Amino acid sequence: MSRVLQNILMLFTCLFMIAGAAVVRYGTVAGIDAAAPTDTTVVSTSGDTTVINTTSLCKDVSGYAGATPLAVYITDGRIDSVETLPNVETPRFFERARKALIHKWDGLTVAEARALHVDGATGATYSSRSVIANMNAALDYAASSAVTSAGPVFEPTAGFFVALAVVLCGCIVPLFVHSHRYRVVQLIMNVVVLGFWTGSFINYTAMIGLVGRGVVGWGSLILILMLIAAFIYPVFGRSTHYCLWLCPFGSLQELLGMSRLPKIHLSAGVTQALEWVRRTLWAALMLALWVGGWFAWTDYELFTAFMLDSAVTGVIVAAIVVCVLSLFIHRPYCRFVCPTGTLFKIPKVNKL
Repeated sequence: MSRVLQNILMLFTCLFMIAGAAVVRYGTVAGIDAAAPTDTTVVSTSGDTTVINTTSLCKDVSGYAGATPLAVYITDGRIDSVETLPNVETPRFFERARKALIHKWDGLTVAEARALHVDGATGATYSSRSVIANMNAALDYAASSAVTSAGPVFEPTAGFFVALAVVLCGCIVPLFVHSHRYRVVQLIMNVVVLGFWTGSFINYTAMIGLVGRGVVGWGSLILILMLIAAFIYPVFGRSTHYCLWLCPFGSLQELLGMSRLPKIHLSAGVTQALEWVRRTLWAALMLALWVGGWFAWTDYELFTAFMLDSAVTGVIVAAIVVCVLSLFIHRPYCRFVCPTGTLFKIPKVNKL
């Protein structure tokens, strides 16, 4: 069997792994649910009060990890309150968006609320935009029951276009340009734009969410391009392209490693032992996803440290420790811990 064919088979193995985790978490793959869909509920609850449930109304609208349905209470044409319904967003990130948005429409008439422009960059951006899209759909439904979809929900920002440019450069330019200076520029842009500015990176939350809900509009474009670099490039011999050229946390480690401080060179035995620990950790975490449905660990991958306002304190502390180690050891997190990077190595069968 040719090496390329072996790599393709291993690529499908990766996809089945993520699909299995998506089924456990969402009960769906590519947005296809085995259960019958729940109709949008508009019910009278006490006198003139109606409740609009956006679960089915916005089934194709997604935050970072999944849908963010709302229950909107309207009395005599005015919005009494808005409640968030159960979802699978990262609790800490979603709570930030909820607090920033949930009371902005209280007391407004439906017409006033529809005319209100709410900043989608408020709070956790992905979740915020999803909440706003759900609210807009509910308001449209209230204004005219003939409206049954949220319409276009993707509003590209300057950050989106800059991040898209950085990702395209990282995907294409290294194939033709072999320059250390360019590499340093790309690494810096990865950290600044993909990391701190837009929070664009691949982790298990993003992968499972995309496989579970399917592609949702142009907002998924950056993630899809990154996934191509992570999974398709290795099939044709570029086994670590995403990790080396796009990952913001890997880029940060490498930039720190360029310091002139003395380096610690690990022996072959220590390196092999640490790589064994990485593979064992990855296997245990994947088993936890498939069998136990334990998804909490996906919220603690160190990539989220770039989201300083929302990241868990422990994640930020761990990221700082890794950054300090990176001054002396080449990419320590990438080489000896990263569960996401371990998954990316599977399509290149001799590199796991």
